[in-house]
Amino acid sequence: MEKLCFTIGLPCRNRINFCNQALSYFLKNSNYNIIVIDDNSDNLDDKYLEHERIKVIYNKEKKSLTSLWNQILKESETQYIILGGDKLRPKKKDFELIEQKLNEGFAVVGTYMLGFMGFSKHLITKIGFFDEGFKESGFEDTDVMNTLFVNNLSLYFSQETEYIQIGTGWQPNVVNGNYYRTKWLEDWENNQIIQLKEGNNLDKEYFSGKFKDREYLTWDKSELKADNIINYYKNKTGFKQFKLNDK
Repeated sequence: MEKLCFTIGLPCRNRINFCNQALSYFLKNSNYNIIVIDDNSDNLDDKYLEHERIKVIYNKEKKSLTSLWNQILKESETQYIILGGDKLRPKKKDFELIEQKLNEGFAVVGTYMLGFMGFSKHLITKIGFFDEGFKESGFEDTDVMNTLFVNNLSLYFSQETEYIQIGTGWQPNVVNGNYYRTKWLEDWENNQIIQLKEGNNLDKEYFSGKFKDREYLTWDKSELKADNIINYYKNKTGFKQFKLNDK
């Protein structure tokens, strides 16, 4: 198995103590560097853990979660990325599983849904950056999965990483749901998931030529280990309506 070099990305808004708990797990159970993006927290009386492997970036304005993910991609120096959150408490086995499954050819590996997901920056040359049309929280995970689905790229999806059950720091809102419905049509009557338009953060060229080309397993080789996701994609077909319209 090829040894992969990761950067762990951790967006944080306000809940610095929870982020520090997550950071302690990242430090203990991996040897990777960590980038923390502080999303213009309202109170910085609490301080982030200080460690030679932790870099903290303080944003002057609040951003969407997808914007923070993209910022981590551009700030990090490694080819491989793990995006996590303050509610994750991963063990060594979780990091090892992500590395194993990426070596097997999966495009994205999520061991607590997509709240703890690993992938190569090379993937961005295939699907573009995360869609910043999602202005807060909600639906961005489904958008990523649907994008893999219609591009015939594999997903490993489980819920095996330890996770603290508290609310999100990025409150879901109707804006994200409304935006999602302009991009995707879930046609359950005809068992179809249809992409209606491209997202607003395509830039597939940003990492072009920086990494050797990779072959990914196709969607039918995906390992979906959560009933809701299995049922969502079971017997569905997916296609890009906007490409058909453009012909």
